[in-house]
Amino acid sequence: MSIHSIICFASAAALAAMCVRSFDERIGRQTALSALAAVLFLLLPFLSKAVEALSELSELGGLGADTVGFVLRAAGTACLTGLAASICRDAGESALGETVQLAGRLMLVLMTLPILKRLVQMLIELIENGFMQR
Repeated sequence: MSIHSIICFASAAALAAMCVRSFDERIGRQTALSALAAVLFLLLPFLSKAVEALSELSELGGLGADTVGFVLRAAGTACLTGLAASICRDAGESALGETVQLAGRLMLVLMTLPILKRLVQMLIELIENGFMQR
């Protein structure tokens, strides 16, 4: 299935949910959530292609599997955080949605700390080795 088909499906589902919501709010929300689940399921092949492409790039660039894993975890965290925040806002809970986004940002910062620590250690080693050779 192409991304265009997914976009058309999601747009049609959103219109259907809007029409159903005018008659029954609860069923309209269920329609929208069902469409959300279907779209996420349809995106799985694209996700596997992205993982394959990142793996190939890491091999070409000599990056370790841990770097690719970090990129995937960070991207997944950002996507899921945005999705959860949107769901909260759609449910009328904008403060909860903002809190979810804050939590996602905090998780991304915590995920980057080991990489930043490794970078600082490398810089310290470079500085020490540079001064030792002079």
